[in-house]
Amino acid sequence: MDSKAITEGLEPVADSDSECLILGTLPGKVSLQTQQYYANRGNYFWRIISSIFNETIPDSYEGKLNVLKRHHIALWDVLKSANRDSSLDSDIKNPNANDILGFISTHPNLRVIGLNGKDAEDYFRKFIGIHNLPENIRVVSLPSSSSTNTHLKLDAKISIWNLILKS
Repeated sequence: MDSKAITEGLEPVADSDSECLILGTLPGKVSLQTQQYYANRGNYFWRIISSIFNETIPDSYEGKLNVLKRHHIALWDVLKSANRDSSLDSDIKNPNANDILGFISTHPNLRVIGLNGKDAEDYFRKFIGIHNLPENIRVVSLPSSSSTNTHLKLDAKISIWNLILKS
């Protein structure tokens, strides 16, 4: 029996105009406590979005979500739940996937799925698979917005995310 606590993810943030779905792996502790995506100040997600769209990101979560809505970006996670005591993806055990295909079927304007980090990509390939997607949807791997991903500097991450989100 696994002793790690069961971590349940957040509901998707999307509307009928969403064209791009950014999928993380599973929210960390700060995001779960606040019920807000990318709430940990150590995560560069909101800075990346700010830079790409040349917008000041509001302090309020509702304001942040409005920025995403204006740019037709939806947020969710590949995993619905897992056993995990920390915020680290490497600690995930017994993962259960969200119904990504169901989400796609109810969001007809979706054209791009961005996988935020290697773990999100690996779980997406394991549970959903590229071959199960409609032909009009492109799946792209993005460098993790987490500050713990030190393989790329922030400017390089912004450049790569920009290519995907602005295309």
